[in-house]
Amino acid sequence: MSFVKKHIVNIITIILIIVCFSVIIASIFYIASSNQQNILHRGLFNIAMAIVLIGLVLLPKLFMLIYKVKLTNTVQIIYLSLATIAFLFGEIFDFYLMFFWWDGMLHFSVGFCACMLGVLIFNCITKDNKLPLGFVILLSMAFSVSGCLLWEILEFIIDSLIGTNMQRYKDSITKVEFVGQMALIDTMKDLILDLAGAFICAIVIAFDTKLNKSKFTESLRIERK
Repeated sequence: MSFVKKHIVNIITIILIIVCFSVIIASIFYIASSNQQNILHRGLFNIAMAIVLIGLVLLPKLFMLIYKVKLTNTVQIIYLSLATIAFLFGEIFDFYLMFFWWDGMLHFSVGFCACMLGVLIFNCITKDNKLPLGFVILLSMAFSVSGCLLWEILEFIIDSLIGTNMQRYKDSITKVEFVGQMALIDTMKDLILDLAGAFICAIVIAFDTKLNKSKFTESLRIERK
């Protein structure tokens, strides 16, 4: 049990990478088994999402190696959980279509956690010369929303290249494209929920700093090696 607890992040990382490679192999066979255009697009989409997820899974290790810092297990597990919920369950296993609340829940959670990550990064960078709390929170909210905006851009690029519907600009069943403001609803809802998550995180951090002596944020710290 102590071995599992000590190496839990590495175990989760290995499992996710194995699952991603399994998805890639299965998708290749899926594509090879049919000449239909929609199967080709779906298979390529799953392969792309699996590759992106592998990159995201390895990102914390790369971050710690390059910047000579240590992320707590809690931070890494939260990060890996969000990446898994978004890409493996959401995109590859189609939970976005199966559960109407999945997308909204994820964007709010990502906005919250990205803002928290921003606070941890800025506090680590400016450890010897602390910035005012309000300024750090403002930068962290900007960091969170910027990350979410990059995700929306990635969705647009993937939709444009392989004809998917990640931005929900067309009906998932009839494939008829929405017109006018209807085509923008999903993207704007996502950005609003991202901002709402970041805003709630900012309130939590402010109260934690003022009333709880930063006990919560200290449990999710980034340490220099």
